[in-house]
Amino acid sequence: MLGVKSILEAETLAKKNKLLLTFKSQSGKYPSYQLVDKFSPTKNENPSIECNEMRREKQKRKMKQLVWSPKITDHDFAIKLASAKKWLREGDDVKVCVTGKADKDTFENLFLRFSNSIKSEATIKQKSISATGLKFVCHPIAANISVEKHEKQEDMTTISDTEDPNEIVNKEVESLIQKESSESKT
Repeated sequence: MLGVKSILEAETLAKKNKLLLTFKSQSGKYPSYQLVDKFSPTKNENPSIECNEMRREKQKRKMKQLVWSPKITDHDFAIKLASAKKWLREGDDVKVCVTGKADKDTFENLFLRFSNSIKSEATIKQKSISATGLKFVCHPIAANISVEKHEKQEDMTTISDTEDPNEIVNKEVESLIQKESSESKT
């Protein structure tokens, strides 16, 4: 591990040691690259690393919470529902708490109304209804998570199986050089 380096430094280091600079992952604030031999396998052959990446991605999810009373109006319900759908599209879990005194039928009706509205976007787990409240957690369906989160990260690079990672790095290096030269001229 060499630490945080600019793409220019990494590219010169790769050329100096006759290695390839390849994209590894977008694991944090910065994209991760690695230096490999030309003869090294490009695919990750260790499945435990993929499991660890999936576990880290799951831990990055945030838990958002919606709280309302059983006497919620239709307009307020629509606003809460829109917020929940937005959070689910972003990949966050949503915990719903309906607190107050009401009969179990009222809580069941609120639950059915909410769950029918988001059934295509989330799975509902940990449902509990008592005399004083209703609580449940909505987990997003992976296929419905939008790319809004990823679009917010400006430095994210996507690589398909047909693209050569070195070509992408070269393009990034050229664009950085062009930016630096245009900034120095102004």
